[in-house]
Amino acid sequence: MNSVDWKNASPALKNLWRIVSTKIAYTTITPLYFMGTFTGSEFITYNANKIYIALNLIMDSVFGGAGAYANITLYDEVNALKMVLGFGSLSYDPVAPAFHALSNSYRHENIWFSRLVPGGTANFIFNGYRLNV
Repeated sequence: MNSVDWKNASPALKNLWRIVSTKIAYTTITPLYFMGTFTGSEFITYNANKIYIALNLIMDSVFGGAGAYANITLYDEVNALKMVLGFGSLSYDPVAPAFHALSNSYRHENIWFSRLVPGGTANFIFNGYRLNV
């Protein structure tokens, strides 16, 4: 938030910053843009010394099929489950009676987390900040 012009920041962003800035005693704020796969990314590993503030978080589901439903699990600063964001659409195939998941994208704005765990997703875009202790 080093570069945010607070006079022009939205009320949602101001509220988000007030909440997140009290979660850890941060020393650095790093603007961060990431586009790629979850595999090997820093977002899936818990570290008590970091919190991510996502101004935009976009994910996609990568497969369709019976019972496939994409989601992403967010954890808070003490690595406790914060919320599960599910995204996907089910369609029923009357020819081969079964439900099938359709590939969808999901976008969320102004959310924070310490780590995330993908379920049925492979790629994502993160645009926001990382707070480090």
